[in-house]
Amino acid sequence: MQHDDASTKGVTEGSETSIFWKSRFSRRDGFVEAVGGQKITIVRDYDGHRHTQTVPKEMQIVVNCGDKVALNQIIASRVRPEVDNDLRCTHELTDPQLSLLLASRERTQRFTGVKLARLRRRRSDSLTKAIASLEGDQEEDVYIRLEAAAYLVAVCDLRVEALFMPYLKNPDQQIQLEAVISLGEAGTHECVRILSTILDDAKRP
Repeated sequence: MQHDDASTKGVTEGSETSIFWKSRFSRRDGFVEAVGGQKITIVRDYDGHRHTQTVPKEMQIVVNCGDKVALNQIIASRVRPEVDNDLRCTHELTDPQLSLLLASRERTQRFTGVKLARLRRRRSDSLTKAIASLEGDQEEDVYIRLEAAAYLVAVCDLRVEALFMPYLKNPDQQIQLEAVISLGEAGTHECVRILSTILDDAKRP
C-alpha cells in the first residue's frame, strides 16, 4: 500500500528513508467495550471511564470488542500493524537463505545478509568465504565491508587489528566512526581493548 508520508536523512546519515502510514492510537490503558461503524469505545482500567474515538473511513480498525489495549497502542491504521507473533524470531534462518542475500545485487540485501550471519553466531565455511570476499573487495560499500569485518572477528575469531586498522586509520573521519561502531558490535575482548586505546587517545577526533 502506498505510504502517506516519507522523510529522508542526509547523505552523512546514510540517506535512510522513513515511511509513514496514518494511524489512530489508544489514549488510555483499558479494554475495547464496543466497535461499531467507524467508532471505537475504550473503557479506562483504573476508573471505568468510557471514551469513544471516531476513525476516518480510509483506516481499518485493528482491535476487536473485548481486547485489552495499552496507552499509545495502534487501534486503527491504513495498514494492519504487525503483532508479537509476526515479529518473533523463528530461529529457522538457513545457510542457503543467507547465501542468497550475500549474492544479491542489492546493497541493502548484502548488508542484511552479513549482519544476520553475525547475529546468528554460527560459523559456516561457505558463508565465511562469501563474507571474507565482500570484506576484501575494495569496490564494495564500506558499510558492508565493516559489517563483514565484524562477522570475521566475532564468529571466526580473526585478528581485530589486521581487519580494522585500515578503517581506523582512514583519513575519512566518518569511516573511522563507523569502524568504532562495528568494533563495538563485534564485542570481543580484543575489540574492547582496541576501543579502550582509542578512547584514551586524545589526538583522535
